[in-house]
Amino acid sequence: MVDCHWRLDETAAIDFINEVAAFKLTWIECPVPESAMWHEAIGRLRERANAKDMALAGGESAVGTAGFAPLIEAGLYDVVMPDIKYCGGHREFVAICDQAARSGVTISPHNPSGPVAHAHTVHVCTAVGLTAAVEQQFDESPLFDGCMASPAPTLSGGRFECSKAPGLGAAVDLSVVELHPLRPIPFNAADPSFG
Repeated sequence: MVDCHWRLDETAAIDFINEVAAFKLTWIECPVPESAMWHEAIGRLRERANAKDMALAGGESAVGTAGFAPLIEAGLYDVVMPDIKYCGGHREFVAICDQAARSGVTISPHNPSGPVAHAHTVHVCTAVGLTAAVEQQFDESPLFDGCMASPAPTLSGGRFECSKAPGLGAAVDLSVVELHPLRPIPFNAADPSFG
């Protein structure tokens, strides 16, 4: 699986699909921006990827069933990737799963965030019985585990295991969090994820 982070145009994405076909990737994620003006291109890229036995995945920043509807109903992606932080929470995540299932689209949650969002993602996937891949932040920051007073859901035998503790079963160590205060990050309108 390769995430392109919306960094390509259609021509570059076609070239990329052709170049990586020999590697038999499962999917190519977010090759081009996802705004409505790109939908026809995404449809063509899905056809190209499918012809090379690869799926096309995306939708990680879509909000609610309304945000996923154009992606699912137009058949733009084989796999949609709701993110528990953006999609509207647990109830909306479940509704998006139902929406995707009716159209034969696979759900694979976008989940590169911290341990609290990870716990929410694993819990909602468990609740709805999802068996597709779940993204996980892996060794990107020692704070993923280091800021927790109790462990986040762990990967064991290729599956995430939910805590049996009450609620999410995950508790944040506030003394560690206080050592890393919020800091402003400038808005970057040139970031392709806003396209």
